[in-house]
Amino acid sequence: MQRSDELRLLRLVKSIAERINAVGSKIDGLILTSHKQIDAVLANSKAAQDAAKREPEKPLLTGTVSVELKKPVAVSVQGETRAQIRNPWDWRDWVRLGAELVGLGVLIWYAITTYNLWRSQRDANRLASIGLELQQRAYLTYGSVDQIPSGIKVHLSNIGHVPGTITGGSAHYFRTSYPENRNIANVTASVPGSIVVSPGPDSDAAILFELPQLGAIDESLLKTGREIMALNATVTYDTGFKSTDTLDIRISYERQTEKWVHVNHGTNVDFTRPENPQKR
Repeated sequence: MQRSDELRLLRLVKSIAERINAVGSKIDGLILTSHKQIDAVLANSKAAQDAAKREPEKPLLTGTVSVELKKPVAVSVQGETRAQIRNPWDWRDWVRLGAELVGLGVLIWYAITTYNLWRSQRDANRLASIGLELQQRAYLTYGSVDQIPSGIKVHLSNIGHVPGTITGGSAHYFRTSYPENRNIANVTASVPGSIVVSPGPDSDAAILFELPQLGAIDESLLKTGREIMALNATVTYDTGFKSTDTLDIRISYERQTEKWVHVNHGTNVDFTRPENPQKR
């Protein structure tokens, strides 16, 4: 539909250009014809003057000479009479030119109207496409976190209507002492891509984060609250349409349950300044 409107608009613009060229060509032809006629009159006048100069002067007549004028004498303009110079434009030419100008104006108005309609249709299609994407696209969230021997496993879910595909991301793991705010571990890693998350809350998709092994002393300090362990990850995923989105994962280790929980349900950690953790 949009392609056909563009072709129709292009054909209309081409027709307007051809009509403008036709009117311009006709005006140029009329002007050229007028110039030719004036040149011919001037040439005839010059020839008559030259012939008059070559004739011998006749003696003046004596006596009374009577002249009867049956029609008025034409007024002389630069050696030529108005009767000899004819206006090449008559009323029919003016009517024809006026009709062509009116037709040209109608074509221009039609072109502007068609362009406005095409632009309105294009905007409506774009808004409809955006609305469809917002309703059907993938929306990823993260749920439970399982502890595995090499680290943790974060389960993902998709509350949208089309599958979402993780394309990459980065993760930041750190462990600090409390209340000394001493940085014990600080590791940055990349998130693997090509993970497809199907729609629904029971998706089997998950992200594995490998974490440094803890010694017996660190485990004891975590259980007593002398150390805080957290992970911050930003995941980029394809929404199933021509757009991408990000998912922020914020989890920390809760010593009371000895499990990884969402930051909102456990320790509130300022990831920009890890030296300032606080209890919620």
